[in-house]
Amino acid sequence: MCAAESLEFEDTVKLLRIRGNLMQKACEGQSSISIFIFLPFTNGQKATMRAVIGSEEAVRPIIQELNAEFPNEVCMISGVNSPKQTLISGGQQIVSEVRTILFLVLLSA
Repeated sequence: MCAAESLEFEDTVKLLRIRGNLMQKACEGQSSISIFIFLPFTNGQKATMRAVIGSEEAVRPIIQELNAEFPNEVCMISGVNSPKQTLISGGQQIVSEVRTILFLVLLSA
């Protein structure tokens, strides 16, 4: 919202602090790990980060397979939001492919 100039920077910081506190309270008593990794991209490649429905154990093999299929892009798990939601980051095309596969798996379940 700050980038869209709909909120001042100071208000954005306050909002993020409140959001962080609420997220922390929501996770109390649950085992949750959040690890955020910055992926440097070169050659004009655009990166993205998305939350996907699926456990880390379900997402990892899909990422490994697609990393082999997309040699010019990389996708990796960058965080675990909850036992059933994983944060992934990487090149836009490969992240989109991971999301599509997970969506199709979810539909077929």
